[in-house]
Amino acid sequence: MQSQEAEAPAPQPVPMRLTRATNHVLLLLCAMYLITYIDRVNVSTAAEAFGLEFGLSKTQLGFVFSAFAYPYLVFQIIGGWLATDLVRARH
Repeated sequence: MQSQEAEAPAPQPVPMRLTRATNHVLLLLCAMYLITYIDRVNVSTAAEAFGLEFGLSKTQLGFVFSAFAYPYLVFQIIGGWLATDLVRARH
């Protein structure tokens, strides 16, 4: 004996609309990542010069680099967490 109940159709995904605000946020995020990339490249390029100028050892230069790396790491995690929450909030 077969059931007479019809299966419900699968829900269709809702397409995301790109609004003017979305485009502005995306542009600002791209600009922010470009600036942080340039900052990291410039610091590593200038490391030898300012290491000699300030009399820093290799270990002290490592601490200078970590002063840039750890905040970058923290904000990458926070940014990913916020992006995930914002996407979840829309659905």
